[in-house]
Amino acid sequence: MAHNLLLSEAQAPAIIVDAPLEWCSLDLFFWPRREAQGGRSGMRGKTRRAVRACGVAWVALGLRANAALVVIDTFMDGEFYDNNITTSPYTRNQTGLDPIEVLGGERYLQITKTPPTGRYSVSVADGIFTYGAINAANGVINLVWGNSTPLNADFSDAYAGDLRVIRIGILQVDHDEVTASLQLTTGSGTDSALKSLPNNTLSGEPYEVWFNLDTDFSGIDLTDVDQITLTINAPQNGTDVLLQFLHGGKTPEPQTLSLLFLGALLLRRRRRSARPAC
Repeated sequence: MAHNLLLSEAQAPAIIVDAPLEWCSLDLFFWPRREAQGGRSGMRGKTRRAVRACGVAWVALGLRANAALVVIDTFMDGEFYDNNITTSPYTRNQTGLDPIEVLGGERYLQITKTPPTGRYSVSVADGIFTYGAINAANGVINLVWGNSTPLNADFSDAYAGDLRVIRIGILQVDHDEVTASLQLTTGSGTDSALKSLPNNTLSGEPYEVWFNLDTDFSGIDLTDVDQITLTINAPQNGTDVLLQFLHGGKTPEPQTLSLLFLGALLLRRRRRSARPAC
């Protein structure tokens, strides 16, 4: 009989070592009653272990689902539009922004290009950051959060599934060889990681780039991040880059939040079924 799987092998914690993952379904909740109706008192040992393992797994995943979402920038506040820029470097320091939309309430922007000739545009509007090189090459875009005041941001619980991450939402990159470097500065040190931003002109599909806080960075205190710098390198002439958001972690889905309740319920059912009959 096929079961509705709630755990994949990648998601399942190490505690599930001898319980087949196909048992981690809602059917487990009803098995004790079914076996009792069939004349058997309690569950067999293997089934009992599966119930315990899956119950613990659901609780663990439910708790992980409640991980904190750290909003770095939604690009919903601090709207502006500058067209036909010819200066290099170009700088804009926005303060007094809504800290719910922009971490620390401050966003610093610097753009340089080499050679300094050529034109480009930059804007923040309707939840999108846009850089457009009209006839400028070798654009370097620096977005900084915590430029003048330390953020003191805690990313220690910024989970998306089983990974601690900072996610960048990419709406459009229309040339190849575009890269993004993310630098985190804390009281214990500074580290950075580099990712490529694939050209999605043909697909037209937005995507996300994830920076793993545990493997891409080292020697930093994730409980006290003072400054975040995103550097986008767009070497080709005429490159457009559109960003949608920067977040630490991920908003849990409603069905994932229910794992906490289901796991606790399953463990309670298991303990009740294990009690000796009077």
